[in-house]
Amino acid sequence: MPKQIIHLLLMAISLCALNACKTQQNSSKLNDPITSAFLFSKKFAGSFYSHNIYNSHYKIQSGLRLKAAKDDSLAKPLVLALHWAGSGDAYERFSSCLIEPTFESKDVHIIVPDAMGSVWTTEYHTESILQLIKTAIQVWNVDEERILVCGYSNGGNGSYYFIENYPEIFKAAIPMAAHYRSSKKIDAPIYAIHGDQDELFLLQDIEKFATEAQNLGTNLTLKVLEGFSHYDACSMQEAFSKGLTWINDNINGGF
Repeated sequence: MPKQIIHLLLMAISLCALNACKTQQNSSKLNDPITSAFLFSKKFAGSFYSHNIYNSHYKIQSGLRLKAAKDDSLAKPLVLALHWAGSGDAYERFSSCLIEPTFESKDVHIIVPDAMGSVWTTEYHTESILQLIKTAIQVWNVDEERILVCGYSNGGNGSYYFIENYPEIFKAAIPMAAHYRSSKKIDAPIYAIHGDQDELFLLQDIEKFATEAQNLGTNLTLKVLEGFSHYDACSMQEAFSKGLTWINDNINGGF
């Protein structure tokens, strides 16, 4: 057989193998439950949908609520919203009473994961959150300079944790009804919201932390809500919206 024909056959075999590999990779992505959920949300952009995600490695099933921005032609902000303590539908209740009303008029991408009754700072949740952000950037048109982490109580503590430890990803934070300690400057703007009647995390402790953080150079504003207890989360929409306005003044482009 002439050498030219052998060379062409080898090239054809290599090309087929490459295409088969790409097809397998694309099929693998579609079979990945997280990627599938993000692709689904992109198809129905502008609406919230909940998904059941099974992690075959850890053998854990959890919930995930997503909303892709309607206009995908421009890079849009991404919001990671972390719910309060609780399992079951806690992430959906948190989303429906606080996140969805606050962002109703804003065309942004939103991720509301499920902590499954745990705290947000575990190794598993840290790994899961980073994977969700990575997938969002791959599937959605995300402005990586406008990624906000926010949350209430347990989710507020998680907001502090992620903004402190992953400043290369998260550019601003709005923790609500949370209690945190840090001995270093946090290199991102933080708008903290706290009720003066909070029974779980006393205001005096929060004010002490805020002062310490500000003395370290952290750009942190503490908004105290008069008459609010720890269990008034769904009544904090107005304060949350004002927090977004403050964030808009402190990062380029805003939300």
